[in-house]
Amino acid sequence: CLGIFREPQNSPNRESDDALILRTVMEQLSLLQVDTALIEAEAADLADPSAWDLVVPMCEAYPRLMRLKSYADSGSLMVNPPEAVLSCYRTRMLEAFAREPKLLSPETEVRPIAAAGPMAPPAFDARLGLWIKRGDVHNTCSHDVVYARRLPFEADHLALQAELAARCVGLEIFGGDAIVSSEGPLYVIDINSWPSFARVRAEASVQIARRLRARLREAAAGRMP
Repeated sequence: CLGIFREPQNSPNRESDDALILRTVMEQLSLLQVDTALIEAEAADLADPSAWDLVVPMCEAYPRLMRLKSYADSGSLMVNPPEAVLSCYRTRMLEAFAREPKLLSPETEVRPIAAAGPMAPPAFDARLGLWIKRGDVHNTCSHDVVYARRLPFEADHLALQAELAARCVGLEIFGGDAIVSSEGPLYVIDINSWPSFARVRAEASVQIARRLRARLREAAAGRMP
């Protein structure tokens, strides 16, 4: 299993956390008798992914993902696959969400902001406020997560919605953001590939490693005559 670190510029304020979750998962895989190696994102530009049974890319740079995608399209096993990571770009993600009727996500508009001048109000009711998110990648900054009044919710319902959102874009290892409304419904606003799992790194690494080993076994079984 080959792990590829995320580019530092795509881990603002999370450089150590992003690297640690991948390193910890690889350590867990080693305990499960899987041979592992880790390389920096830049080294992936010269690596041959087809030489590995499983590739675990955390990298997000578009040209790098497109190179890896060519190997995935040829049959290399990757978790998460580059196409799924690319589908986390907001414009593509919203299109995928719209195709799943059971997934609850808030009303959303995608707007270009290059032009100066006042913008028309949204077509939906925004009197209670709204979220403004960039339309391409998910970058973390110091004010990306702020305190909000906590409300009771069903953990099983959150898990179901998260799984639906991940399935929409093809992710296996994922995290995201959701809004719990005072009226009861829970809305998914984000899903993304390989978050840092910083607060639950030890627990998450064990479960992720087991998932990756299972994928290796599935691939090996598929190659058996």
